[in-house]
Amino acid sequence: MVDSVIRQIKVLALIPQLPASTTISEVHNKIKEYGFDVTAKTIERDINALCRFFPITTVENSKPYRWSFSEIKMESILNLSLEMALMLSLVKNNFQGLFPSSISEYLSPYFKQADKELSSLSKNSVASWRDKIHIVHDSLAFQNPEVDDDVIDKLYSAVMQEKRVVVNYCARGKSAREYHLNPLGIVLKGSLTYLVCTSGEHESILQFLVGRFNSVTILDAKISDAGRGISVKSYIEQGGFSILRNSENIKFVARIKKVRGWHLFETPLSEDQEIIEDQEDSFILKATVADSLHLLWWVLSLGSRIVVIEPESLRNEVISQMKEMVAQYS
Repeated sequence: MVDSVIRQIKVLALIPQLPASTTISEVHNKIKEYGFDVTAKTIERDINALCRFFPITTVENSKPYRWSFSEIKMESILNLSLEMALMLSLVKNNFQGLFPSSISEYLSPYFKQADKELSSLSKNSVASWRDKIHIVHDSLAFQNPEVDDDVIDKLYSAVMQEKRVVVNYCARGKSAREYHLNPLGIVLKGSLTYLVCTSGEHESILQFLVGRFNSVTILDAKISDAGRGISVKSYIEQGGFSILRNSENIKFVARIKKVRGWHLFETPLSEDQEIIEDQEDSFILKATVADSLHLLWWVLSLGSRIVVIEPESLRNEVISQMKEMVAQYS
């Protein structure tokens, strides 16, 4: 009895709001992924039973039948707490563009209801929280590249289902070509979205910029065994997106002006970071970090407010870069 109730709650959550719709087969496949060993006929009975209590309707002239929540009545069954409405408003304003369209469509009625709830509190100070909570990036903000909705939807689906894909991809400065890939994960880095994957039966991890895909076809085949054993989280933690200059970590030592380095007291570069008082307006920073281009770019961004002491290789690289910069302005 309990299992059937939980299953029907899951089924209810899988039915989208108009104009989106779904079929018995689609709901059945997703329910099986949740671990429910039932037939498509059982799912059909579940939906018919739910129709007695919820505004679920069939799409006219559809074969097979497609099911949706009524656009008008859907909001009437959403009961959001004030905290949930504020959270949804924050997600909508800052992250909605990062979702595939299928997720955006699913969340749409919740976003609408959140706006409705907060608008009804216009005389309540809590309603103004939307104007008081913001996300500000600490680097130059670039516009998001245009990404085809069909491409991003299929990539997310392939990652979730662990299915192989055939893609048409245009690398920078090259002609478009076909690749057979094993999608492992999606990584958002600033304004860019990357597909982390392997190719064929190879174990080497690759990164493909999502905005450069022309088309994606999901195959009816699982990703390679080698791909299944790869953790995207571990790949990132080991510097997968840091553009490493060397595979070994380095002992980074630098003198930094306090006016530009106060944040390091609260947001350390590493777990073993040390800060030693130096001069009145500066301190010595010691930390074990990845030898990456991101470290070099960060050092260069501080200009005259940082002096690299160790390692010598990084110090010499900074000196070389600065000489080139001066030459450009001569």
